[in-house]
Amino acid sequence: MALPSVGKQEQTHYTDSFFRRFRSFFENPDKTLTENASSHGWQGIEAYKEMLRLDGKLTSLQRKRAGAVASLEYKIKPGGPDQKHSDQAEFTQAIFDELESRANFSTTRATQLTAVSFGYRPSEIIYGMRNGLVVIEAIKTRDPARFRFDENDQMVFVGENQAERLVLEPWKFMANTWGSDESPYGHGMLRELYPLWYFKSMGLKDFTRYLEKMGSGWTIGTYPAGTSTEQIDKFAEMLQEMQSNNTGAVPEGTEIDIKQGAHQGVKDIFSWIIDYADHQFTLAYLEQTTSTESESGTFALGRFQSLGEQRVIEAVAKWQEAQYNKVIRFLIDINFGEMPPGQYPTFSYDYEVAKDQKVTAEAIGAVLDIGVTVTLRQALKELGRPIPPGVSDEELDQPLEKLQPTPLGGGFTEFDDDPANGLASTADWAMLADPQKKKLFLGPGSG
Repeated sequence: MALPSVGKQEQTHYTDSFFRRFRSFFENPDKTLTENASSHGWQGIEAYKEMLRLDGKLTSLQRKRAGAVASLEYKIKPGGPDQKHSDQAEFTQAIFDELESRANFSTTRATQLTAVSFGYRPSEIIYGMRNGLVVIEAIKTRDPARFRFDENDQMVFVGENQAERLVLEPWKFMANTWGSDESPYGHGMLRELYPLWYFKSMGLKDFTRYLEKMGSGWTIGTYPAGTSTEQIDKFAEMLQEMQSNNTGAVPEGTEIDIKQGAHQGVKDIFSWIIDYADHQFTLAYLEQTTSTESESGTFALGRFQSLGEQRVIEAVAKWQEAQYNKVIRFLIDINFGEMPPGQYPTFSYDYEVAKDQKVTAEAIGAVLDIGVTVTLRQALKELGRPIPPGVSDEELDQPLEKLQPTPLGGGFTEFDDDPANGLASTADWAMLADPQKKKLFLGPGSG
């Protein structure tokens, strides 16, 4: 399979003529955009871009979520045990390593993750040739406002004033659709957050107007009865200048008083509006708030919230893995020929967090105490331990029993992969998984 020459070009330049066809396309069906964008003078998905630009809290949460994934280590895993699988994985890994060092690939991956907010975030792949093989020279994230999708869910580049329409090849572009398996426009998070953002935005504007009117107080002047209308007008102008300049001169017998409005409780109302909206933004993006907003809380709750955030990172990481696996499949097909399903190299993030085995063992013991069934298979998985040799599926699926503390002393006892080798190292707690008895020993060593 030969690489078409268009693969080496940046296909979305306005002057480009590759694959140009005039045909219809469908606008984004997002009702939040169709019903609200024009009221702000925005067009389509530009509304979501402006929401991020105008709200620092939304922007910081988007960057935190994207950065948590883009900062993860990744590797290309072989699609099988043969040498050809290893060669393909090494070839692909070398391409991404060069992108990382030369083209700031981590920034590209983080920018692509704004699809979580927008619903989709197109990226253009620039290909090149090295030693007779097709490689990726760069991946450039594009403005989603410049793209639409046609009736075949194929991406269409829309030129200035929508006068130019360019149908794009799927191997040349990554749509990066988030949150929908029905519409290629996706289902971005800002779609649901717009009402809250509008509520917060209007609250800030009202608070600003309140401060303008009430912050400096009311300057009130009294004048003698019988004062002419012309003199009253001049007096009013003088009061306005005094309020602006904080100085003034008045005729003898004229009284001036500055009165302040009643501010009690007003600031708290506007603060509540902002805090409430920011709290909901945090909950939507991170699916937890304790670790970022709360000033107090139990250690257990903090760990639970941290685990929830980890699950969010895993979900986003798996989504981005799927996007790059499509790119890898094209690279392998065009350079080495098609492979059987399941034998392509895969893009894999290292998002597994090392288990705190002491805390995990405590948790398993606690759930056993209250009568919750835990199997040996589940316990080993939670502890991050391999299944010992010779243990059958039937034994793995048997429920565990909580036993008394072991007389082993020294604390946490690990078992070797070979039960015949006996006990291995010790740490803080006593735990021994006995595959034959299908029991889990938990509790402090009696030493």
